[in-house]
Parts: sequence; C-alpha cells; structure tokens
Amino acid sequence: MTLENQLKTMIPRGGFYKTTVKGAKLFLDDVCAAPCDFSNSIVYARQLNPENAGTHVNCDGGLFWVLGLKTGKAGRIVEVTDGGKAESLGGYIYRNRGKDLPDGSKPNAFVNAESSMSVCGIAGDSSVDETRGGLNKTGSAGGGTYVGRK
Repeated sequence: MTLENQLKTMIPRGGFYKTTVKGAKLFLDDVCAAPCDFSNSIVYARQLNPENAGTHVNCDGGLFWVLGLKTGKAGRIVEVTDGGKAESLGGYIYRNRGKDLPDGSKPNAFVNAESSMSVCGIAGDSSVDETRGGLNKTGSAGGGTYVGRK
C-alpha cells in the first residue's frame, strides 16, 4: 500500500507501506515502510521498521516521534532538517547488509541538521552527525542518550 500526499489524519496498522506523506498527521502502529519521507508532517510511530537503503526516515521541518525503531540496511536511519523535531526511543539498528551504500559512503545513523533531535536506548549503530550554526560535530549516543536542540 502507498501512503502519498494525504492532507489528513491517517492511522495505518501493520503491513508494509511506501510513505511519502507531506503536511499530514500520521499515527503508525507496527509498520514496515520504505522509505519514510515525512516532510512538514506530524508522525507518531510505535514499532517502525523502515527497510530501504539510503535515508530511512526523513523529517524535513516536521515532527517525528518513535517508540521502537528497527532497521537492517545501510544508510541514514533518521535525518531531521529545516527546524524539524525528532525523538527516537528504543530500537535496534541491525546493519545486516553492511554500513556502506552503493556509492561507498558510510553515513552516520542519525543526522541532526539545524534542528532538534533526541536518541535514547538504541542498540547497534547510534552514530550521530550534528550541524548547528554551520558547525559540524560527529559523535555517538553509544547505547545511551544524545540530545541536540536548535
């Protein structure tokens, strides 16, 4: 099923979705999706499993909250940009196909670019790339916590 450009509240449960939702309110429950483009949307998810190479979850100017995040392919797991807000509570980043993308790049799992992000309780790769005021820092939540606010 494809969820695209729906300007309304949606509550998909279970199943696999292709998600390109801009400007909507979305509640996800036990969903596998690829990719998740939530530009200018409000998204609350429980048990989200984005299964694609590249950027798994893009939150451009919106709000993304997840309880239980699991993924297994190479790429950025969550990228928040343009003043967006993202919070990832608990999860497992299982790089069963390696960390390298086809172009040879090795992106960090979480990217916070001039936005707000918190990451807590992530097992596996919890590397973070943060840009604030034009300055770039790289680190890791290290199984603990990362908080970066704009």
